[in-house]
Amino acid sequence: MKRILLLTALSLGLFAADVLAQPPGGGGMGGGRGMMGNRPSGRTRFMWMTFCFDLNATDAQVAKAWPVFHETFSRQKALEDKYQDDPPEEARNEMQKVQADLEAKVKTLLTPEQQQKLAEMESQRQQWRERRGGGGPGGGGPPR
Repeated sequence: MKRILLLTALSLGLFAADVLAQPPGGGGMGGGRGMMGNRPSGRTRFMWMTFCFDLNATDAQVAKAWPVFHETFSRQKALEDKYQDDPPEEARNEMQKVQADLEAKVKTLLTPEQQQKLAEMESQRQQWRERRGGGGPGGGGPPR
């Protein structure tokens, strides 16, 4: 029970920081489309929830991962604030590097079984993207 409360509190911290920092009506890199938004920090929040709950991270894994996620989220928020509405290609490249750094660090914390499950989840997500009509890393797809 304590573990669930701790994970919930940490997760709410990520959500609250983002909500309080948003201007009215969303805005920033991609606006507020979808449950997690279409912003890189939304992907980081989603990855945190996946790490904690879908991959059943242990307390020790959570303790090691939290600083990594928090630092990544802070770096992404700074870039989102710097490149508000229509980020240049440079910003997208920076965001992809930050996200890749996070994913590499997180994978080192996972057991082989968790790594396999994550690979399966990523494959399913990619198949879903392809079925819905586009979107590589960073989501989106062609304008409709």
